[in-house]
Amino acid sequence: MSRIFFFFFFLISFLSLDIFSQITVKQDGSGDFTTITAAVIAANNGNTIIVHPGTYSESIDYGGKNIILGSLYLSTNDTSYISSTIIDGTGKTTQGVRFNNGESSSAKLVGFTITNFKLKDIASDRGGGIRIINSSPTLENLIITNNSAVVQPDC
Repeated sequence: MSRIFFFFFFLISFLSLDIFSQITVKQDGSGDFTTITAAVIAANNGNTIIVHPGTYSESIDYGGKNIILGSLYLSTNDTSYISSTIIDGTGKTTQGVRFNNGESSSAKLVGFTITNFKLKDIASDRGGGIRIINSSPTLENLIITNNSAVVQPDC
């Protein structure tokens, strides 16, 4: 009897880990989260976050987590998801995606369009679309467009 209990306990524990390793983001509320930021905050190292198409007006900070963040392109290889899953910085004065806490190549960003992030006169916070400092993330199949960072020299 105890062997059967142990087997089922182990099986349920193992399946639970696998279920929770993937997180979904859907703006219509039918996923785990409606914003990418909330999903990243909730994620643990090794988790995969799948983002459904839409325009997400937010900036993302990996916060030192080695997670995989991808559009549906990640699971389908359908390149149309790259241009239809957008991280948009219109009206924002920060980077689109930040890797600045020692993230490794296990931290991945896959299949997004990152656009409209514009920084001006922020000498210590450079990088418009993506900022990478003391990190080595993997970036795959991205469209990075219409981003800028202008730093004025000290006078």
